[in-house]
Amino acid sequence: MGDILCEIITSSDITSLWKVTKDQVEICNSCEFRYACPDNRIPIFDSKSNQYYHLTPCKYDPKTKKWNA
Repeated sequence: MGDILCEIITSSDITSLWKVTKDQVEICNSCEFRYACPDNRIPIFDSKSNQYYHLTPCKYDPKTKKWNA
């Protein structure tokens, strides 16, 4: 069991996400809360724009500075 878990947590799919910051994620990079954000969504990399993004919208919109319901 330990070997499988070790393989999972050391795989490049997982470890590559460890270094992704909100500064690299579209929309998040313009948010004033990006350094204190508790967001747990997994960012997706877009090779065309060379930037990360989220599939679902955040509950806060940094453009309007309003919380979405």
